[in-house]
Amino acid sequence: MKIVRCCWFLLGLISVTGLSTPSYAQRRKRSRFVHKVPSNVKARHPVEIRGRIIFFDDLDYAEVRFRKAGSKRDFRTIRMKQRGREHVGILPASRVTSPGIEYYVVGVNFGGKPRLLAGSPAALLQFLIIDDGSGPVRVRPPVRRNDPVRDPDDEPKTGTRQPEKDPKGGKGEWLSRRLVVSSATRQAKALPIHRAPATVTVVTAKDIRAYGWRTLLDILRATAGVDINDRGFEADIGMRGVNPIFNKGNGILFLLDGYEMSWRQLQQNFVNASWISVDDIDRIEIIRGASAALWGRNSLHGVIHIITKTGRQLRGFSGLVGLGPLSGTHFLQVRAGNRFASGLSLYATFSMYRELRSPVLSPIWEFANSDKALAYVSPNDTQLGQNFYLKADWRGLFLTFHQSRYNASAPMNSYSVLGGDSSRLITDRWIARTGWRGSLAKWGHLKAWLSFDRYTFDRGTNVVFNPLSGNPRSIRAEAIEAEDN
Repeated sequence: MKIVRCCWFLLGLISVTGLSTPSYAQRRKRSRFVHKVPSNVKARHPVEIRGRIIFFDDLDYAEVRFRKAGSKRDFRTIRMKQRGREHVGILPASRVTSPGIEYYVVGVNFGGKPRLLAGSPAALLQFLIIDDGSGPVRVRPPVRRNDPVRDPDDEPKTGTRQPEKDPKGGKGEWLSRRLVVSSATRQAKALPIHRAPATVTVVTAKDIRAYGWRTLLDILRATAGVDINDRGFEADIGMRGVNPIFNKGNGILFLLDGYEMSWRQLQQNFVNASWISVDDIDRIEIIRGASAALWGRNSLHGVIHIITKTGRQLRGFSGLVGLGPLSGTHFLQVRAGNRFASGLSLYATFSMYRELRSPVLSPIWEFANSDKALAYVSPNDTQLGQNFYLKADWRGLFLTFHQSRYNASAPMNSYSVLGGDSSRLITDRWIARTGWRGSLAKWGHLKAWLSFDRYTFDRGTNVVFNPLSGNPRSIRAEAIEAEDN
């Protein structure tokens, strides 16, 4: 009996194991695009990539990613259309040129994750195109099929476009081939983000253009883990909800191309629209928590490093003008840059930003019919930021010059909204910096610099503490400047 029971027990165990283990067919169930590679294609004629997608149930849509054969540019994307049981992607005639086209097909599930269906970035599908008379046909050597197949998720992400070949006249900008960071190691040489020894959030120039941010505070306000509370003249900035009132970003180290931008007399970050134009930002690296302690003082909560563009990325001239009639906002930005054969890189930019944050309000009935001599005055909440920035680099020698002017009027407290406020803050800042950075053979890297930083209140600055009192206290910049002189 014991032998029979043992046999029945083993038989049941085998049955349960067989039911719980996926079959070979289930393991092999994988979405794929079955089609025939186009042939006898003529130049300047649209091409259809047509086929069936096996196991399409868990996919939302499919895409064809293609480029000219032998090119090093990014792949262009065409969303495929479903026609009956087939999916069709039509390549436009303007992109069908000799010597040929290389492509691969990707499916995207409902969660937005891509999945390879045919070919891959490492094993591209390609077809030839009949020469249109522009030159001899040159075909890229075929890819060996034993190369490892990479999934699109393993490809470099945002900010990883390969350089344009001829970005002249400001028509295109050179972007790094891989997303790199330098704040995590505090070294001159940047590392790929996947090798950074800290968790870093990176906002690239491509992200700024896509979302349409116009000020640095707009970018930080939309970044996860950063808290912004704008109070008129300056903003309270905190990390992960640690943002007490009147802290003005204390505990966060702000850097502009490696230079500390805090108001050193009070150790506060007076972040405003005059710091830098968003069109000059190449990327912003944000480090939160204890990993930021590498930068020393005033980095208890984190580090926000703003890295600007260089002449090599622009190679030409560019300008931008914007106007918002209803909000009273307008901005202007002009820049130029180039990298010469001698190795000299130059980048210069001028920008201006003006915003009317509280438009003129209609009269309030309660104040107009009051027996007391109390009149409501609109707070006139405006800000004007102006910036000039120059960068030069030649064989390790560098020079940067920064000049900014900030002119803002805003209420100082809650009583100012009722009684009106004549508070106005006008600041001028001049920063000049020069130095050298490079490697010392096997010893390591060296960076030495000399800087000049001047931060002053301009004439016309006036701070009112309580406009409702009979004798409101105020401080004017004329008295401060007289003492300095």
